[in-house]
Amino acid sequence: SLLDCIAPARGAGVVQVSVSVNGVDSSSGSAPFAYLPRASVRWISPSSGPVTGGSLVTVTGDVETFGDTMGCVFGSKSVSAHIDASGSLVCESPAGTVAGAVSLRLTTGEEMAEVETELSFVYHATVSVSSLKPRHGTVSGGTAVSVVGSGFDASGLVCRFGSESVSGGDVEVVSSTMVVCKSPVSGEPGAVVVSVSCNDGADFSQGGPEYVY
Repeated sequence: SLLDCIAPARGAGVVQVSVSVNGVDSSSGSAPFAYLPRASVRWISPSSGPVTGGSLVTVTGDVETFGDTMGCVFGSKSVSAHIDASGSLVCESPAGTVAGAVSLRLTTGEEMAEVETELSFVYHATVSVSSLKPRHGTVSGGTAVSVVGSGFDASGLVCRFGSESVSGGDVEVVSSTMVVCKSPVSGEPGAVVVSVSCNDGADFSQGGPEYVY
């Protein structure tokens, strides 16, 4: 009473599905099957995030035509998604099992029909900051601060002092446990929390020591 069939490739559209037991005669009844066009994805951001999950991943492209019931599948874990005001698809990455790349697939409808299957998302180790040296500097910025912690990766590294961030030439990766960040200019004296991101500022380490201007 149940038969699994693999749909052959073809263009978008609706076809009728029938069954034959001898390759000549078809069943008396049939059912419609819809081929959906593939989503045209231009980019995803961020393309990586901590293994603890929680990254808000934005998929930009022609995805809004697939309706309201959209989803993302990270490896084998499915999560819901929504279309934001700009027409991009947004979903939150689930917790990963280990650091590394997983497939990222987009689905639509209650039956989770896949409309994009060639994306990927990279889980990286959780980033943490444990100490700073020095722990104070002038409000004019430019102080080379050694940030000690774990999970640092040269790709997409950003240091944040309170609400101000530095990246690129203002960040030097010494090892996976130390980076040197130039303190940004501060509008006023005071203490700020220093945190680090390894995905271009999308997700930062939580907590951490304070730097005093």
